[in-house]
Amino acid sequence: MENIQRVVNTLFRLPLLTILQFSRKMKNKSNLIVFVVIIFCLNVSNAQNFNNFAFVSSNRYIILEQFKDTNLLNSASSCPIHYSKERFSVTKDIDYKFLDKKTIDLIGKKFLVIGKSGKVYEVIIDSIKIIAECIPHYGVLSEWDLLYDDFSLTNRQKSNIIWELGAFFLVARLNSDIEIEEELLFSVDVLNENFKNYKVSESIENEKVIKSLISEKLFQTDLYFKFDSMYNEIYYYEPKKWWENEIIYEQVYYIPLTDFSTYLIYNHSGGEPCGNFYCESFSIWKIQKINDLKLEHLSENKFQVLYAGDLNNDEIPEFVLEDFYGKRTLFFYNGELWTELKIWQVPFLDYPC
Repeated sequence: MENIQRVVNTLFRLPLLTILQFSRKMKNKSNLIVFVVIIFCLNVSNAQNFNNFAFVSSNRYIILEQFKDTNLLNSASSCPIHYSKERFSVTKDIDYKFLDKKTIDLIGKKFLVIGKSGKVYEVIIDSIKIIAECIPHYGVLSEWDLLYDDFSLTNRQKSNIIWELGAFFLVARLNSDIEIEEELLFSVDVLNENFKNYKVSESIENEKVIKSLISEKLFQTDLYFKFDSMYNEIYYYEPKKWWENEIIYEQVYYIPLTDFSTYLIYNHSGGEPCGNFYCESFSIWKIQKINDLKLEHLSENKFQVLYAGDLNNDEIPEFVLEDFYGKRTLFFYNGELWTELKIWQVPFLDYPC
């Protein structure tokens, strides 16, 4: 059975063009039809494996969906403010008569939540609420820290500010009897029996050589030619190389799968977000040998890696990522390319500088 699964996983990872070329060589048309149906089902089922995935807010609330019916918010009662890193949130009760049966039936059900370490916790849903969440401007937070002789903000006033600034989400509250000290990232209702966590490291053997090879390959891509053009347009009167004259930032995450296979995530930027010039890139690489680096994804953003694991048993890691502007995403390989499958975005009201 394990060998069959490996064959299936290999077929799923084949590019579409390869599949079509292979299918043309099949003489038996009935086998061809079966082959195409299998490939189609693999693609559909692979995406459906994540239908039960949901992000967790403030270590207590499973994000069900974005809540857009503001008319119902008037009936919500006030609750305390929550703080997690730079994210602030306020939860409020809602009258259950406004909710559908499917949502209400979640109460009392068991879910699994996964922490940043990969540890799995079993929890029960005890209620449904509304949450407003955002990343406030640093000026707002500075005002909260100042105490005046005749003025200070109450917790209720702070809650009202977050309620006005935040995006609204319908959430399921966790009722856990265990103390959870680490940050909870996401929830699922069931985990594949072959579910794996992968260790994320920020250092590796031969790191200097690997970074040099990555840099060489990146500067041959269209995206980096675009960065060059941007820089030359700004400093046309004094030609420069941006990677030699600007502040350079790089961050590397290594995810070893086996002794012979490692995934690498590389963040790279030049300049300053509020300066004359700024560029950034996020790339995913597969390393088989020290000089065998395959670029699998390149885009114009930056992400921190919060978690890496194989959630759908395809022997390829999925990543929970967080950018610097209020977005978390489940990043996975769909057989053709790396893509964002689940996204949780809250308003980013601060400056990127």
